[in-house]
Amino acid sequence: MMQFRTLIAASLLTVAMLSTAGCGAGDPKEEPTPSPSSSSSPSTPSDPSTQPGGPPVGWEDNYTADEISAYEAAVARWKRYNELTDPIYKAGKDTEKARDVIREYEIQWQRAVNDLARYYDAGGLRNEVPPAPLWTQATSVAMNSDGTGTVVFEQCTDYRNVVVTKNGKPADGVVPEHPVTPLSVHMVKAKDHDWKVAELKLEDKTSCAG
Repeated sequence: MMQFRTLIAASLLTVAMLSTAGCGAGDPKEEPTPSPSSSSSPSTPSDPSTQPGGPPVGWEDNYTADEISAYEAAVARWKRYNELTDPIYKAGKDTEKARDVIREYEIQWQRAVNDLARYYDAGGLRNEVPPAPLWTQATSVAMNSDGTGTVVFEQCTDYRNVVVTKNGKPADGVVPEHPVTPLSVHMVKAKDHDWKVAELKLEDKTSCAG
């Protein structure tokens, strides 16, 4: 799930399976790199030059109160998604319980389940230490009168302490060029389901450290 995926997005990107574009793996003939997910507890950076800052002051002023509420609900679901999937991609087992969680929280759940079975259970990938989320800010909120809609937010994520193994040995390519970099998270809410992860995109064009 990541070309960097997006394999560590949700999990690592728990995504550990998500690929650079969003919740799925890339070329089926090419093994994805663990994706960017994000765990619920922030890391403690040791290099002052990469200390994380925070979102731009006053970004909330661009949104209405209802839009902020939608954003907060989407972020809450995203955090819960990571809390539940981090252990799944650490264990790397394709179980019914794991499939139920993925089905509940991902739009492209079939692809994610396939990635779990193929790259983790059969392929030996394990997300031992997921990336750490630092802060978030909305970049787009589009809600309908019936409560359905989409929220896109940016999560500054620290990948410096990420550990991914394959068959018990450290895997390469799990830390992006900018170790503290934004992850774009696209969430969707429909009439028949709560907020779900629709797409994850590792920006990795600049650092979001302060």
